[in-house]
Amino acid sequence: MEKSSNLNWAVYHGGTGSFDKELGERVNVAWWANLLSQFVLVYPAIDGASTFVLCSVSLGENITGAWYGNAIHNMLPSWKRRFVFRLLGVVPQILGAAFVRDLTAI
Repeated sequence: MEKSSNLNWAVYHGGTGSFDKELGERVNVAWWANLLSQFVLVYPAIDGASTFVLCSVSLGENITGAWYGNAIHNMLPSWKRRFVFRLLGVVPQILGAAFVRDLTAI
């Protein structure tokens, strides 16, 4: 059993195909079983990518509010300033991803 449940779907065959002893793997697996297996394997990464954007924008807005305080409403029309603070919101997540490869170790 894998630590991440989606990794268990890497060998899903849906009852199709046959096991080849020489190759040590299943052959002639139905296309729909392969498609389902790949979807379940990749879905957490796709879901994480959407969460990354939401967290970055939220953190950037919080940093903007902390920086400008009550004057934040005067700054909001400037898209360049908002962009800079949203980029700052990306930094913690990028640094975390650079140094933590296995989330099961945490």
